[in-house]
Amino acid sequence: MRNRDIERLIRISQKDWHSIVDKLQKNILGITNIDEVHAKIKAILENLKSSLDFAARDIREYAGLPPTKFCYFPYSYPTPKKDPIAEFEKKIEKDFTDLNIKNTKIYQLLCNLQDQKWIKDFWDVVNPTKHDELPPISKRFIQIGDNVKIFGKLKNEGKIIVGDREITEKFEISPHDTIPENIRGPISQNEELYVNAPLLANLEIWLKEITDLLKNIYAEMNSKLEI
Repeated sequence: MRNRDIERLIRISQKDWHSIVDKLQKNILGITNIDEVHAKIKAILENLKSSLDFAARDIREYAGLPPTKFCYFPYSYPTPKKDPIAEFEKKIEKDFTDLNIKNTKIYQLLCNLQDQKWIKDFWDVVNPTKHDELPPISKRFIQIGDNVKIFGKLKNEGKIIVGDREITEKFEISPHDTIPENIRGPISQNEELYVNAPLLANLEIWLKEITDLLKNIYAEMNSKLEI
């Protein structure tokens, strides 16, 4: 099985994610090497997608089907013209024949995944990243009163909300729902911040969801992921 390869990819991705968080927390207003952050984000996305595809090949072989390089994780991206569940069933029949009979729990894990928002968000970013370009992390001026998400948080009418608390002072913004220790000075003017909330806020979610999903899948195949 390919679980050892997946473990390596997930560990590298976790390390890269913590490196990104560290850079942004320490110097959110003055990132000097945004290319390095971009490269790490792209690597995380590719590693997570590869991990899903490796698992798909293990599922196929666990179900007693012959190995193939052309077997990919069975997620059916929703489109107006196609029923995602019907498309999912086609993928299962083609690459994972009778999986619902051979292992009902794995089949149900994959089926339940089809309408979850996090994996659609992941696919939204993975495909353009692979074939086009990475969504930019941009620097812009935030005016008091703007609606803008900052690492998944909302700055609205001059307010910054972190978790359940309203912050009225300037501080180093964290991607976590915790109050940073280094609060500095009142917000009395427009601020310059790095923003790309959908990408940065979701990276940690995708790491956790994909790791948990793969742990559950390998447990059903009488194996495990040590991550």
